[in-house]
Amino acid sequence: MQPRTIATAVCAALALVVPSSIASAATPEEPFEQIATVDMDGTDVDSLPEYPAIDALATPDSGSQEVEFSIEAGAYRGPDGERIEVAKAGTFTCILSVDSPHWSSGAGSVIAKPRVACKGPSTTIPIRVIGYLAKSSKESIPSLRIVAESDYTQRVTVNSKTSYGPKQTWYVPRQSSSTKISSGAYFRGSASASAAAPFTPFNIPAAASDFRWVP
Repeated sequence: MQPRTIATAVCAALALVVPSSIASAATPEEPFEQIATVDMDGTDVDSLPEYPAIDALATPDSGSQEVEFSIEAGAYRGPDGERIEVAKAGTFTCILSVDSPHWSSGAGSVIAKPRVACKGPSTTIPIRVIGYLAKSSKESIPSLRIVAESDYTQRVTVNSKTSYGPKQTWYVPRQSSSTKISSGAYFRGSASASAAAPFTPFNIPAAASDFRWVP
């Protein structure tokens, strides 16, 4: 599979204040830092360019989706309104997959788990994933309706240019969400960079996890 490439332009580069917890974990080659929304220079974080999600769609027919992710140096606005500072441009190859929906006793809900692993320059890279969980009372893909979604950024460890690092896991619904999805229905999970939900009769067969009954 040939990876696809996305590039994101930077509109602003701002001063960085790194919390001690992040500074202690960073290495000299660390190009990424994530900090709070309060800027000492008074810059409105909402005015920063949006940090991109990886341009990939998990497909059960072909396995994990591979994508080349390029990010330029500068300041960005994360999906939670946080400021993400990229001190050094980088290009990474990442794979996206989605575990099949299942009941989680810990969450008290049906959940889906998107997962991402990357390879490239050794660092920890902020990766944004938009996840969806769809549900139907019938064994019919076109009848699926979205009942939960999540959109947030996590750090993915990259330790080799030739081998994928450990997978980072996202949750749909997000772990901090009050959304609880009951079982006893058919479900499918998906993860995508697309802001538009992928659950339509036309593209869901190639855009998600297994379609399965969760008792």
